[in-house]
Amino acid sequence: PILKSRGGISPIWILPIVALLVAGWIAYKAIVDAGIEVTIRFDNAQGIEKGKTRIIYRGMPIGLVKDLSINKDFKSTEVLVEFVKEAREQLRKNTRFWMVAPKISLKGITGLETILKGNYITMLPGDGPEKRHFVALAKAPAAITAEPGGLNIHLIADNLGSLSQGSEVYYKGIKAGE
Repeated sequence: PILKSRGGISPIWILPIVALLVAGWIAYKAIVDAGIEVTIRFDNAQGIEKGKTRIIYRGMPIGLVKDLSINKDFKSTEVLVEFVKEAREQLRKNTRFWMVAPKISLKGITGLETILKGNYITMLPGDGPEKRHFVALAKAPAAITAEPGGLNIHLIADNLGSLSQGSEVYYKGIKAGE
């Protein structure tokens, strides 16, 4: 018999090469589509659950709690959150976070949606350089103005009376703000 050597790559190598290309594509997509990991320090992690608690901004979920850990001093909790990659521009130095939970007061019930969906974390984007470590507020900021041209007035009085955060303000019998 006469032996002929075939030139080129054996057809048996096609399958491993295709598998390598698919694995490379999957790794590339995982890196490109990866979220942004941020840590937020809370004084109290009550109501925060790993894999369940969401970060919601303007009604849209933009992040999810990935992990919880207590600090070495046992005075606060570190919450690891993975944000969608589109949130990168909002995670700046002056960004503020706080927990939204149901609250009952004389004015009414707020955060009622949390009874069905559970507590969630919300945020108010800030400015400054990008940042990946934040300290959460104990409660929502008193003046959240998302509208340009809004007016914030600080009232100074001897006693509080029936005023509380969110109380309506009237001018000549017409609601002028809260």
